[in-house]
Amino acid sequence: MTAVGSKRKPISPPQVPDNLKVPDGQTVLLKALGKGVQIYDCKATAADPGKFDWSFKAPEADLTNEDGKKIAKHYAGPTWEANDGSKVVGEKKAEARGPARFPGCCSKRKRTKELARLRG
Repeated sequence: MTAVGSKRKPISPPQVPDNLKVPDGQTVLLKALGKGVQIYDCKATAADPGKFDWSFKAPEADLTNEDGKKIAKHYAGPTWEANDGSKVVGEKKAEARGPARFPGCCSKRKRTKELARLRG
């Protein structure tokens, strides 16, 4: 009997601003489609109560694989949690404002719990 190894084809990193790119030597292990919402608060600024500004509160999204099957969820923390309960909690490292003034961000891993599913 011959064992067959599971070789994955490499996943290209997404196109992002330079300050959101991951450090050299890191590899993309998972590609998923996120479907959900980004929740923002709009509050008066401390300097001028007549002016308002947006601040990010939390994401709420389901993550699916290329076949459309739900594989994880993304929520405040920021946390990415696989269907089996394994999770990664991140910590904001950088952000870049998009055209609508809502930021994109780059997170680094802060802690993990049973990472088997999210490590691939």
